[in-house]
Amino acid sequence: MHTPSIPMRLTLLAFCCSIGSPAWAATAAASQQEGPMVLGETDISADKADPHALPPVYAGGQVARGGQLGVLGNADVMDVPFTMTSYTEQLIEDQQAEDIGDVLLNDASVRQSSGYANASKIFVIRGLKLTTDDISYNGLYGVLPLHRCAGTG
Repeated sequence: MHTPSIPMRLTLLAFCCSIGSPAWAATAAASQQEGPMVLGETDISADKADPHALPPVYAGGQVARGGQLGVLGNADVMDVPFTMTSYTEQLIEDQQAEDIGDVLLNDASVRQSSGYANASKIFVIRGLKLTTDDISYNGLYGVLPLHRCAGTG
């Protein structure tokens, strides 16, 4: 005679125990109070943040704690589900950056390359190519000159 293995016995036992659970839950729900549930009064108050306010700056003044994220608005780096670095005006002045490429070189995940047969710059961020078509200016895409990201030639 063949006897079921231990895993099969445990599976059968778990199945038999789960059959009675819905019936037990149904009797518990039926015994609750009939009619609508009345909730207490709740007061909600909030201050609207200025959409154009600059985020606070970390110690040293070169990196901000948040930034503008397009349609998501201003957000703190701890409130977004991805990595974000916002450089401040002080970093740009201290570094004497001539264009956006000089600023982006502060990030180890960004590399810059030359354009295809023109004087533009292409940025490679974690292996993904980024051109001027992909960069917004104050939240607007398509307003930067085509293939011209460099401040100097």
